[in-house]
Amino acid sequence: MHTSIINHNQQQRRGFTSADYHVYMVRVWSEPTAGDNAVRLTAEDTRTGQRSGFTDWEKLVQHLQKQTTN
Repeated sequence: MHTSIINHNQQQRRGFTSADYHVYMVRVWSEPTAGDNAVRLTAEDTRTGQRSGFTDWEKLVQHLQKQTTN
């Protein structure tokens, strides 16, 4: 299996602009609630520091798709 790593400088050389490049820090943890473990998720835009919280993976993925397809 071949894996290639592309750093930020290589992406700029390939015609990417900052509007095309998104970096999010995703945090995941569980919280015990009434005998069950509830998943908690946040996605933080590393450029703006804007943080959004979610209670399920599907909503997190929908948020990231919406943010990156504008």
